[in-house]
Amino acid sequence: MKNKGEKKSYVDKEKTCKQIYTMMKNKDVSVQQVSRLLGLSHQAVYGWIKGGRFPKLEHFYALKYILGTTLEQMIVPKED
Repeated sequence: MKNKGEKKSYVDKEKTCKQIYTMMKNKDVSVQQVSRLLGLSHQAVYGWIKGGRFPKLEHFYALKYILGTTLEQMIVPKED
């Protein structure tokens, strides 16, 4: 049961982060390239890959151009 005020998430954050990493590998885009293009630390991008952190919305928009994809292909919805 959710705590009062807690929002329901419709995104599977772990699978979404894995999807981003898979797309990076498929496009031969390194963590260093992503971090440089987004103005982030390498640690921040590694945090996504390991699933401990989740990209901000503005990073998703930049990633779609870097990876040549769409938001729909990057974001994995939760299964109910």
